[in-house]
Amino acid sequence: MVNGQPLNVWYLAEYAGIDPATGMSMYRGLDGSVSSANDPAVNKVYSNSPNPTTLLGISSNVTYKKFSLGVNMNGAMGHYLFNNSAATTLGISNLSLRNIGSAFFNTDVKESTSNSAAPSTRYLEKGNYLKMANLTLAYKVGDIGNVLKNFNISLTGQNLFIITKYTGFDPEVNTDGSSNGIPSLGIEYLPYPPARTVLLGINFSL
Repeated sequence: MVNGQPLNVWYLAEYAGIDPATGMSMYRGLDGSVSSANDPAVNKVYSNSPNPTTLLGISSNVTYKKFSLGVNMNGAMGHYLFNNSAATTLGISNLSLRNIGSAFFNTDVKESTSNSAAPSTRYLEKGNYLKMANLTLAYKVGDIGNVLKNFNISLTGQNLFIITKYTGFDPEVNTDGSSNGIPSLGIEYLPYPPARTVLLGINFSL
């Protein structure tokens, strides 16, 4: 917590790149200095908020003759997420243990495999997103003979796509990182991505 700020704001060391001499992360100190000797556990500053400034909800229903289209989208803007999946599993320090993220393997930088993945703004990303949560296309066939009445067929897609620059699994995260009874917000750590599903529906009466 930070005085004068809402709950859950980010209070992190400011990442300042890789030291070309040592291959270790550099952090900006409270005095403005940039060095790999600056302790990220001590040199913490306010680093934006996981609380969205804008929540989006878009719904539309369009009907043309026997066709109907229903669209539901949701999103959020103006907030930052901590990509803890990248911090703990994708860094170059895991090179001998598992696959690492391509963004963390840059031969020009020559980052050391012993470099710490200490929490910092290195893993803080904008969480803006817009998700196609539900889209349904339906066709009203009507009566078929004397048996099937009000026959309707529909095709529904859920979680079809998401527009975002966030590099983690899903910017709509909900990983529990609560501490001392204070709930967390905006931390992503290996969440199971929501499934993309397609459903075929048939409705009729006799």
